[in-house]
Amino acid sequence: MMSERLEKQKSTLRDLLYFVCGAAVVLLLTSMDLGNLWDSSGGYSGRMISITAWFAPWLILQIVSLIIPVWMCEQKEWRKIPFDEKANLFFGYLAVCWVCAAGFVLRVSDLLNYSHLILAVFGAVILAGYLFFRFQRNKQQDMFP
Repeated sequence: MMSERLEKQKSTLRDLLYFVCGAAVVLLLTSMDLGNLWDSSGGYSGRMISITAWFAPWLILQIVSLIIPVWMCEQKEWRKIPFDEKANLFFGYLAVCWVCAAGFVLRVSDLLNYSHLILAVFGAVILAGYLFFRFQRNKQQDMFP
């Protein structure tokens, strides 16, 4: 059973996850620059947000989405909580980290190089870990109704 302090931290981390997730999706969409891709004359406009204006928010989101799962693993109070109760937050922040990395890769790299492969493998590992965890959790609940 979690204390009131941990319940409040969990609630705060969940609210922060919603905010960070929305910001990561916005950065992903701006990295694709869909709005400025074509101008009114039908040609490519070539206008994009400068990388310096885009890099600071990306870096902040990437650091936050990496630090929080590490912090959850390192804190004694959070280690005592069963993984079932903190798994959604943990995988949520890892997914945000992946979305931020996807935005960065789309923004700065050429098409079909090793960074895209590394990003795809990282995403597959997160998804496989989450699905494996969910499958094992459902299997354990079915065995002991």
